[in-house]
Amino acid sequence: MNYCPLCRTELVIKEVKDSEVQGCPKCGFTNWDNPTPVATGLLLRGGKIVIVRSRTRGNQWGLPSGFVERDERAEDALVREVKEETNLESSVLSALGTYAIDNGRKKILLIAYEAIAQDGRLAPSSEISEIDEVPPDAALKLLKGMEERRILETWLKGRLKST
Repeated sequence: MNYCPLCRTELVIKEVKDSEVQGCPKCGFTNWDNPTPVATGLLLRGGKIVIVRSRTRGNQWGLPSGFVERDERAEDALVREVKEETNLESSVLSALGTYAIDNGRKKILLIAYEAIAQDGRLAPSSEISEIDEVPPDAALKLLKGMEERRILETWLKGRLKST
């Protein structure tokens, strides 16, 4: 953002609470540049993890995920995205953490869950080029996103502790 959305004055960098943010010297508007929430999940099906190749993320292997819509809980967003991307019904089992990502285009707050597939036949949506079900160790090798690999690694460590 280069110009104030309120008065169209060019924004400048200012320091607020020990952070540098964009601000308008004329009307006082502050661009906090907060991250956009995205729900993602380790989707379990028959002891395997469902992974997808998303056309919107460079056609690389990743976990089912998507933006949380206005007035939507992150858990509900994940269930919706799983259905949209894979055609599977699912339910959230537990929270796995949050991960701040700045991919150079957008700041994202990735909200991760463990989920289980319930019903349905795997069928990719138009934004998904391929779906697979793989053992956790194979998923770890295939996932391209560093944060997604961290989510899976954390989940695997938790499983080892509970056995």
